[in-house]
Amino acid sequence: MKTEFQLREGLPLVSVLMPIFNGGKYLREAVEGILDQTFTDFEFLVLDDGSTDDSLALLRQYAARDSRVRVITRENRGLTFSLNELLSYARGEFVARMDADDVVLPERFARQAAFLGEHPGVVCVGGAYQMIDSADRFLTTLTPPQTDAEIQYLHLSGHTAINHPTAMMRLAAVNRLGGYDSEYDLVEDLDLWLRLGEVGKLANLADVLLKYRLHDKSISEKAGQKQREAARRACESAWRRRHITGHLVLMALGVPVQTEPLNMHLYSNMAGGHGIVASVRQQFFMDGKQLDRNHFQRMAGSC
Repeated sequence: MKTEFQLREGLPLVSVLMPIFNGGKYLREAVEGILDQTFTDFEFLVLDDGSTDDSLALLRQYAARDSRVRVITRENRGLTFSLNELLSYARGEFVARMDADDVVLPERFARQAAFLGEHPGVVCVGGAYQMIDSADRFLTTLTPPQTDAEIQYLHLSGHTAINHPTAMMRLAAVNRLGGYDSEYDLVEDLDLWLRLGEVGKLANLADVLLKYRLHDKSISEKAGQKQREAARRACESAWRRRHITGHLVLMALGVPVQTEPLNMHLYSNMAGGHGIVASVRQQFFMDGKQLDRNHFQRMAGSC
């Protein structure tokens, strides 16, 4: 008996999307992790977004050695624009996100593709991940909620429950929604998860799929404030689409229901800088200095 996957003759099952801007420092490890996957039925689409370092030269080396790698290059246009451009090139049934500074574990694509094949109602699946520092040292492991109900609850309250570089999505569902929305550049993932959650189910695997890198260039206080504001706007849009109003907003935010009208300040600081990862990021780079790893692990374990 043929499976749905076997009927897609000549097309890859998975399209891996990696936008990159000046990511040469960690690029080799990121690319090699993808090319060393136990699952091999994928195309690897990499968009160099106007890098000025050696990123493009490195990418061309990999493309010359592996026909699955396709490199696109042009002037800098930003992350959200780049993600949508990559979606336009994708031919897979599923799209997997990857960042140029993270390290994917060998079984990731196999486990996520199998899960989506077995759960046709799920439109996006993420997973657990380890946090590492700029020197590849292990910091902690984060296991996000796995059920659709838990994930949707967190998203509606401004917390990103699916870590973007762990996500594998159904391309048809993403395209149906118009891809990423440039109105929410700093929280383009949260906004997309909110919209995908309106057309299908969301999930996370308990398996660790990725090593997620924290380094000093990954955050800024200025971007953090803008990110919180963008998350608030994305949630407000989702509440309107889902007809969530009044005390239901409070419930979505985990606030005890009262008879008073919604206080707009209740969610002004929601997401803490875009979820649990941002919380540990803030602590890890407190005052611009990396904290002792034992302190970080104690703090992250209490989240």
